[in-house]
Amino acid sequence: MQIHPIKNILVISLTSLGDVILTLPVVDALHHGCPQANITLVAGPKSAPLFRENPLITFVACNKRASLKEKIRFIR
Repeated sequence: MQIHPIKNILVISLTSLGDVILTLPVVDALHHGCPQANITLVAGPKSAPLFRENPLITFVACNKRASLKEKIRFIR
């Protein structure tokens, strides 16, 4: 059985500042574990600019206040 490398990773960040801060090392660990993967992050309007400055994140989608279910629907 052949294992295919991970190409894309989606991170959904919560809107609380503490959660945003804790997401940053997660992104770093994901990048080091899967350096070839594109990392996409969905964040709230206040935290999105912080993530856009991170060179490890390929794309940041800004979603206005929404539940997790609405964020997933937004991505589709």
